[in-house]
Amino acid sequence: MTAIRSREKRVSATDARVHFGEVLRTLAETGTDVIVERSGNPVAVMLSFDEFKRLKHKAGEDESQSSWWHAMVENAKRFRDARGDRPIVDATGLIREMREERDAELFDRMR
Repeated sequence: MTAIRSREKRVSATDARVHFGEVLRTLAETGTDVIVERSGNPVAVMLSFDEFKRLKHKAGEDESQSSWWHAMVENAKRFRDARGDRPIVDATGLIREMREERDAELFDRMR
């Protein structure tokens, strides 16, 4: 049985989306893994790049051997294909847009 790392934080998918910058900063500054939950169930994990490299090295895999690496590359290609000609938006801009949409939606509900 694998021990759970003591430095992990659990957040809801909504909180991860709304507070992405803070979550990313916590991850980068403290190395704390972030488990993203939906309806209380873990659905994703965010970990530092150093931890990612450590796990990859521990598994003895390089990019050419790893099936999950190939899956990640294929997902990135699908994302690019789905995005089409739209430019990539930086995380800060994306979060700002999402907050503005949420605020507008809340404002409309209050009327």
